Amino acid sequence: MLVRLLLALVAGLVCGQSPEAGRAFKVNLPQDSPLALVSADWGSSRATARGGAMEVEIHSTLQFRNASPRRLRGVSLLVLAQQVAPGGKASVTVPALDVAPGEQFPVRVDLALMRPLAAPAGEALVEIGLDGVLFDDMSFYGADRLKTRRMLIAWDLEARRDRRALLAALKAGGPEALRARLINI
Repeated sequence: MLVRLLLALVAGLVCGQSPEAGRAFKVNLPQDSPLALVSADWGSSRATARGGAMEVEIHSTLQFRNASPRRLRGVSLLVLAQQVAPGGKASVTVPALDVAPGEQFPVRVDLALMRPLAAPAGEALVEIGLDGVLFDDMSFYGADRLKTRRMLIAWDLEARRDRRALLAALKAGGPEALRARLINI
């Protein structure tokens, strides 16, 4: 009888469990953040025990609103299950945005992170925080702990260069020249 009870308990821990989304996942935005969280759909996110650790699979769509008076060009989020051990930290970076003030936009998060099985009570399994936001004037808001500012700026400058080249091809030779230019890229 005791063996069956232990096997049932272990089977429950090994199988993927869908944690309560409100308790297990948390989105932290600073008070003066240029982003506002509109909604968070945690979908099929789940936590699975793996030996002495827990694997947390995040499958989420976060809906944000641009709460700043400037257009957004890129966003970087820090996803944290634990601070120091390998596999406990990740990032989601969304370049090439063009979000006007007040507009909403989605950010898709599909990650797997590891954390200790024995976590403090009441603590979220995963916390998602804002690492940085790039604006259309190339100014940046955020702590930039992941050093994504340079990448976001480089990606935005490359996108601007490509748009100028494609517009020049369209003006010079019409739709056929643009089509040929796109094929050669």
